[in-house]
Amino acid sequence: MQMLDTPLITSTLGLLDGDMRSRQMTDPATNNWGSDGALTLATVASLSSGYNLSKMMTEFTKWYTNGAYSLNHEKVMPGHTTRYALEEYLQAHDPYSSGGRGIHDNGSGALMRLTPVVLFLITQYGNEFYKDDAARLILHQVAGLTHNHPQGLIGAGLYGTFLSLLLTTRNVQDAAEEALAETYEYYSKHTIFANELPAFERLNRPAFVEMSIDALEANGYFISTIESVLWVMYHAVSYEDALTLTRGIAGQSHRILPLVGALAGMYFGVSQLPDYIKNIEKNNVAAQVLERALRSGNFIAQPAMNE
Repeated sequence: MQMLDTPLITSTLGLLDGDMRSRQMTDPATNNWGSDGALTLATVASLSSGYNLSKMMTEFTKWYTNGAYSLNHEKVMPGHTTRYALEEYLQAHDPYSSGGRGIHDNGSGALMRLTPVVLFLITQYGNEFYKDDAARLILHQVAGLTHNHPQGLIGAGLYGTFLSLLLTTRNVQDAAEEALAETYEYYSKHTIFANELPAFERLNRPAFVEMSIDALEANGYFISTIESVLWVMYHAVSYEDALTLTRGIAGQSHRILPLVGALAGMYFGVSQLPDYIKNIEKNNVAAQVLERALRSGNFIAQPAMNE
């Protein structure tokens, strides 16, 4: 089926494509996305009915226990922090206590599935949702379902602000610079967050965009992921170029391909997505989730940015 060129569609399909390509780097025969794709679809499905943390975690556990939101109900294990959070929720059924709070719980798993949350918040609160404390709390709470350390919550806020500004300015560098300024201004006012801001120092340097790709490393943690993804988006001239640049980053570059796919898909538009992902069959779980999401009216429907 042919998919519409909206931010939700292009970002989700880009993420699924990036996730599949990530898996194919170690298993060339696979044709299914992994945990990032499945949990992103679960996020979209939950938000299509409105904001409810318990419902969202329930959708996550449907995937974790029986493979919902994957092709052929295949389960691909998530990272340690996400897995621990899902196990905690299955035992206590408390979405507010499930997320990891330690310094080592700052992997990029939550970041991978935040794009539809941002699109939902823009619809509910407007393009400057990040200036509304209630909206920012929702962003923190969704990220905190699995990754609830202050550094990770700052990362969620930075990514959400950047994405919203990118939809408005349609310029990666302008959006990144303004998002960093907003992030420092907001989080410096709160002690629990202010102590974590030095971790973002390299991103805040004027010369960041001029750095060599050799200065980047994909290590699975959200700060390195944000650095790598922003650098790729600064330099990419097409969707495929973004994925190619990502593969050139040292370390575990396959782990950030889903998020690069999401941003590049949204930025460059549906015409640059590969045919196999934008013409998915009607009975594909991704098509069904996205169709329901569009009917819900809970996600912005403006056209892609770079068409």
